[in-house]
Amino acid sequence: MKVINLISGPRNISTALMYSFAQRQDFEVLDEPFYGYYLKHAELTISHPSHSEIIESMDSDEESIVENINRIALEKHVFVKGMAHHFLSDEPYYLADWSNVILIRHPMKLIASFSKVISNPTLADIGIKKASELMTYLRSIGKSPIVLDSD
Repeated sequence: MKVINLISGPRNISTALMYSFAQRQDFEVLDEPFYGYYLKHAELTISHPSHSEIIESMDSDEESIVENINRIALEKHVFVKGMAHHFLSDEPYYLADWSNVILIRHPMKLIASFSKVISNPTLADIGIKKASELMTYLRSIGKSPIVLDSD
């Protein structure tokens, strides 16, 4: 089976795309499975709502998360909606086995939307820099992702 890994930033309309895959019987949909891992291990510049509760309720071990995704993919296609900045590794090797899609949005639109929720967001907070790094990494291993503009 296939893992479709959507790499997005916040406020990129990724949730709408995720919901479209959730309508398919042949897909299991995972919403930001690396979020707990990110909150536990990242050097955060902004406060995240329910930080402690998320860490307690979600898997925060990267290897375990990847193993779970791949285990589900033995039985069913998997659509993973994730945020670029939740991938903390410079070379997340497991992406080589997945079909990766990078969802982008014009930075001015993204920042205008995100700043309504978080004041003074940085490039790290909105994932643009990390998405670019992931694109470079995927290309370096011969796995160029599909790039979709949310507009």
